[in-house]
Amino acid sequence: MSDRSRGRGRGRGRGRARGQVTAKPYIDIHIRLRVTDTPGQFAPGRSRPDSSPRETERQPPVPHYRDSSAAASPQNSSASAVAGTHSTAAFGTAVPAASQYPSACADSTSTDVSRSERPTEQARRVAGDRAREKGAPASLNSIPAIPPAQTGTSQSTSRPASRLQVPAATGSSGSTSVASSPAGKPDWKPPLRPGFGVEGKPIELRANRFKVSLSDKLQHIHHYDVKFDPAELKPPKISWKIIETWSEKWKRDLGGIRPVFDGKANLYTARLLPLPNKTAKYTVNLKVSPDDKEEKTFKVSITWAADISIKQLNDALAGRIQSCPQVIIQALDVIMRMTARVTLTTIGRSVFGSRRPESLGQGREVWFGYYQSVRPNMWGVDLTVDVSATTFYEERPVVEFMCEVMNWRDFRGSLSPRDKAKFLSEIKGLRVVPNHLSYQRKFMVIDVTDEPASRLSFPLDQEDGRVVQCTVAKYFHDKYKIALQYPELPCLQVAPKEKKCFFPMEVCKIAPKQRCLKKLNEKLVAEMIKKTACRPAARQKEIRGFVTEANFNRDPYLQDFGIRVDTRMCELPGRVLPHPQLQYGGEAFAVVSPKEGAWDMRGHKFLTGKSVHNWALLCFASADERGGQGGRGGRGGRGGRGGRGGRGGGGGHQTDSGQCCCWNFVRQLQGMSRQLAMPLCGDPRFHEHGNNHWQLESLFDAMIKTCRETELIVVILPERGGGKDEYSELKRLGDLVYEIPTQCVKQKLARECKPQVLANVCLKINSKLGGVNVAIAQHLRCPVFKRDEPVIFLGADVTHPSPQAGRNEAQPSIAAVVGSTGMLACRYACQVRAQKHRQEIIAELKEMVKVLLVEYFKQTRKKPTRIIFYRDGVSEGQFKDVLCEELQAVQLACSSLEKGYRPAITLVVVQKRHHTRLFPVDERDPR
Repeated sequence: MSDRSRGRGRGRGRGRARGQVTAKPYIDIHIRLRVTDTPGQFAPGRSRPDSSPRETERQPPVPHYRDSSAAASPQNSSASAVAGTHSTAAFGTAVPAASQYPSACADSTSTDVSRSERPTEQARRVAGDRAREKGAPASLNSIPAIPPAQTGTSQSTSRPASRLQVPAATGSSGSTSVASSPAGKPDWKPPLRPGFGVEGKPIELRANRFKVSLSDKLQHIHHYDVKFDPAELKPPKISWKIIETWSEKWKRDLGGIRPVFDGKANLYTARLLPLPNKTAKYTVNLKVSPDDKEEKTFKVSITWAADISIKQLNDALAGRIQSCPQVIIQALDVIMRMTARVTLTTIGRSVFGSRRPESLGQGREVWFGYYQSVRPNMWGVDLTVDVSATTFYEERPVVEFMCEVMNWRDFRGSLSPRDKAKFLSEIKGLRVVPNHLSYQRKFMVIDVTDEPASRLSFPLDQEDGRVVQCTVAKYFHDKYKIALQYPELPCLQVAPKEKKCFFPMEVCKIAPKQRCLKKLNEKLVAEMIKKTACRPAARQKEIRGFVTEANFNRDPYLQDFGIRVDTRMCELPGRVLPHPQLQYGGEAFAVVSPKEGAWDMRGHKFLTGKSVHNWALLCFASADERGGQGGRGGRGGRGGRGGRGGRGGGGGHQTDSGQCCCWNFVRQLQGMSRQLAMPLCGDPRFHEHGNNHWQLESLFDAMIKTCRETELIVVILPERGGGKDEYSELKRLGDLVYEIPTQCVKQKLARECKPQVLANVCLKINSKLGGVNVAIAQHLRCPVFKRDEPVIFLGADVTHPSPQAGRNEAQPSIAAVVGSTGMLACRYACQVRAQKHRQEIIAELKEMVKVLLVEYFKQTRKKPTRIIFYRDGVSEGQFKDVLCEELQAVQLACSSLEKGYRPAITLVVVQKRHHTRLFPVDERDPR
């Protein structure tokens, strides 16, 4: 997370502690991965020993047990969903040092015991006693079961648990069990939902889910594979036009069947196509673009692939089978979106084109549309519809586009090398349409010439056979009778490169319907937020409007398949969970109660503040903002009036009329830090002004020579360019090379010195130095913290190269894992690794987790008995891979530290882009 202080919010320690709304129907799918084999822990289906007495869960009919008597090799140690449990006997009463973790691997496979094979309580106790008398290790089946009284849970609710097993798609957690497969790889079994929570204030909600009904006549959806010759279509979207032409041309032969196509290789129909031997080949002739003089020939091969049974979907919804076949959901998704693909602009699962776009500036505009997706749930199948927005390039002349991106009010007449480089980064890859041709054709820009149109020349064949050099400006004047208004502007070079085709900027315009894939700058992001932000009531109204516009029940494709959509939002009961109370430091340890997701930290102190005695200041603010500059003082001395001091010594800042805004910010920041109990003591031991990021390394070297004990570097970034160059280089040097925490503040915010900005900067500094800003009040902590067992929280994600990087294998993906290092989970350590390009599974997770476990032990002198592992960025198709590979890596990390060390593991796959929105039925209820 960037540490640039923007001063957002109310500046009083604004936090996102908003009361959460949870729904009783199974909208958010839970995946809790936990298998245990010793007393004091729980198997899937049992009540959590750390759950609230008011929370209830329903037990599945058949619990799963693990046989710990069967030894397994490390290769097979992933057979369980959890690395077993911890064994307190193996640890003993004394807590060894971190270096006393033995290096050993041990795990056990899992077995499922059916109800008929399950031993009685008395038999389990007798077997355990006999095993202990003989000195032999007792197996899991010989361990006494945990009586309900030991777990501290209440009876199950009378509400029946859902039996529909749906892969998690909406960002929650749940439990699962894992059994060993013959191949040695674990095989996961999605669990039944154990029950429903009861804590919190009841509330009636509406969700942006619309019920989908399937006709009883629809027994199968027929699936066909489509292949094209040539296989690589250019452009790829031409496949839609090919299938559309094919279906129209052979409409009579196909018996009036209207096929549905996904744009790649899958075609679906409500009735069987009359294909001999279930396959057929067709020839389609069409013009790829309007300016093509001749039609191109494409060969299409259509082969029957499968009949998708609707009965499987009904069985999954009724709980007769555990999982819902994704092939059915995929087919329904394609069917529901077919009309939009034909008539509107679709990007992924979002549909655009029905609303008028709004300008963002810098040649961009925001398009408004809606997102739609078919999802299964406990009551059937529904259609999720949500508001969606994205950026496109405005259709406008290239010269106007250039002035927009360069932030020019009027054109200056020529481009400097720096201006040309900036403009090239904006227009390269875009398609333009020349307006001097008699036909409309799009060309992709690949470069901007160094020479202007008045001097850029090329060989031109004359009628008499001579070849003369002709400038672009003269050619357009002679050929098209166009006198260029801006002959000093460079030209656009378009693809293909070998043809050396150039167009003057003023005869081109940006082609329409081009999505902006480049990252937006801060100004555009702020403008985008203003355009798209809306209150819940307005969002609900927009969603209903999009459903009305889509008119699903009159869609010809949906009518062919017998599909209907209820236009009313589904209503469901939910609960508003109570706000957590926050504990600050000071003599009284004040407790603050958030309201509306925010709280006021004025008058409070950090729970654990870190004082700073040796710190440095680097200022990259522009000269006009720093004030007048006089002579430069010597090293360690003080400069003259209006001058700036030399390096080191804690002095040397400007005085009187030449005083820099940096020093006013320093004094205000020191005052705020004292109020919050994390004082910045004294003046900076080193301070210097820089002009660009190239100076940073030399400044760091000088700083180390002046003060080797530097604990913190505060940097004021310039307004020009947002300080991006300085920021990137600063973080590289501070985090990777010199290992000194850095805190950046933008020049504008440093000049204003608002209290909320200063407080936010102190929040960041204290966290980076190892302090604790705030914690959950002790009497309101969740049960997992109230137990004596130490718990470690892990969070993992993988960052991939941007889409602009393409398939460049040289650019790696970055995997990061953070782990809590204290009993309150307020401080975290981090491990980062580079791995194969666009690989989602974390390759070195075992070693990363080992380092974090040892760090936890160093800080607490305790070994975690529970691991709660949050995993982000995983798609539904990768759930099984993460469960099998990454869970095994965490298990092996534990067992390699100490033989028999098997803490309980909870794996939570987090998904943020579920597009589920909840609205209170009563507008007076909290949002």
